Amino acid sequence: MDETNTLDNQDIAKKLDEVAKLLAENTAAIQQSHDRLLKKKDVIALYFGGVNNNTVDVAMHSKDFPKVYLNGKSGRPLYPAKEVEQWIQDHIVYGY
Repeated sequence: MDETNTLDNQDIAKKLDEVAKLLAENTAAIQQSHDRLLKKKDVIALYFGGVNNNTVDVAMHSKDFPKVYLNGKSGRPLYPAKEVEQWIQDHIVYGY
């Protein structure tokens, strides 16, 4: 039984290392894009990784979600990374 627990602990340690590596990569990507305007797919990939587009659409279509329309044109908006990150932090801390 000790051998099984040891193997399980080793597997858990490997998974934690993988998660830490992915988190570090994602954090680096967020920092690089912090001052950019992002497309919707970039926002989903950076901030809502592994979540279905339909799930994220509800948040992204809320009135207070930060978006920018270039040249005042309607159509597909771009999302300022810094403001999106702040919006997400505010909604995590204070709720919807």
